[in-house]
Amino acid sequence: MADTDLIDTAEEKDTRLYECVVLYEYPCPQGDESKLLKEIEGIFEEAGGTLVDKDPWSRRGLAYPIAGHHEGKYIVYYYEVDPKNIRTVDEALRIAKGVLRHMLIKPDTGYKVEKYEEKFQQWLKSREAEEQARLRQHEEELKAQVIERAKQKAKKAETSRRIQKEEVKEEELEEHLEKIISDDDLQL
Repeated sequence: MADTDLIDTAEEKDTRLYECVVLYEYPCPQGDESKLLKEIEGIFEEAGGTLVDKDPWSRRGLAYPIAGHHEGKYIVYYYEVDPKNIRTVDEALRIAKGVLRHMLIKPDTGYKVEKYEEKFQQWLKSREAEEQARLRQHEEELKAQVIERAKQKAKKAETSRRIQKEEVKEEELEEHLEKIISDDDLQL
């Protein structure tokens, strides 16, 4: 991003809202992490910036390793800073130890600051709920299939028992007839 894009040359306002996304290394010991975040906030304060909001994100996997790290943590800061001082903030963040990457942008006028981490966590919960509902539905379908198969097996077993009884009756009847016919006392 060109430095001239960050600097706004308006005379009527002396501060602008800037969004700064900082990617820092993970794992980072708790003490080192808080020290790094204070250092980042100090950079903005030295430039005369006032903190509007910050949105710490949870750890995220990186698409490719950065400085040997496969995971990192993000934090999004919203500061009102004089556009003349934003270049010094950018340079200080570029050389800050522990900062893997950073990005400074000037949001559009009327930009509403939103907490994306909260939305992300809500999305994860809804995705998990949808997955559980899908699993329950799949489980119910499997149960219905098992019940249907059991009914079919029972029906087949009943049919085969009936057929066997009929065969047994036929065999008994044939044996009985055979006895009668083969009986020597019978005179026809």
